[in-house]
Amino acid sequence: MPVLDKAIEFSDAQTLSIGSGASIKSTVVADLAGKADSLQLDDVWGNEITPDIGESGNLQFTCQVATTLVGAGSLTVTLVSKAADASIDSGATTHVTMAFGATPAAGTRKTAYVPAGTINNYVGCLYAASGGTITAGALDSFLSLDHERID
Repeated sequence: MPVLDKAIEFSDAQTLSIGSGASIKSTVVADLAGKADSLQLDDVWGNEITPDIGESGNLQFTCQVATTLVGAGSLTVTLVSKAADASIDSGATTHVTMAFGATPAAGTRKTAYVPAGTINNYVGCLYAASGGTITAGALDSFLSLDHERID
């Protein structure tokens, strides 16, 4: 059974403070089998949902700067997933990498398609700084089944 949620949100205005060469995880690491410590996905009968999301088409990954990033560091966002556990910091499969550069302004948005059926059980984001420290700012990131429309 595919996930029927409109979007899986990893970060909602998550505050970023990242040292040069370091990375942090998104607020949410989704467990698509329903045993999450941060997000549980069950069907209406309480059965665990399997991680076969996006069966009818490609998934869209979106990342948007909520508050202008401050500091000398460039931001790189990576969408990753892992089959066995929620510790996505290492050994995870990389699906999308987005480079934002230094000090992107609020509203800066990047999107990418992720082929359906490629996401493992645990999915989340890693935010990394390079070339300097990111001292302030906030980020939104989510996975959806369709392109988000802005009217």
